[in-house]
Amino acid sequence: RQLSSGCIRLEKPLDLAEYLLEDTPWDRKTIESLMARPGEVLSKSTELPIPKNKITPVYTVYLTSSMSSDGVVRFVEDLYGQNAAIRVKMSAQF
Repeated sequence: RQLSSGCIRLEKPLDLAEYLLEDTPWDRKTIESLMARPGEVLSKSTELPIPKNKITPVYTVYLTSSMSSDGVVRFVEDLYGQNAAIRVKMSAQF
């Protein structure tokens, strides 16, 4: 997404939620009960404050290439010019 990291896909969102909410009354069953089901849209009234008892850093990785399970490499446009910036820094090392 251009100019945003507001949408981040997670492989195991329930595991992350459970980890972030450990030491709170929120258990996996409670978390699951508040999640939207496929095809369901949650309303604003579903939003609840969640206690933040610990700081958890979140790191995002910007990739312009990936390899599929069948070994095909796929390249996408470098929207932010990060590849050029990395090349400059790498060439300065030698």
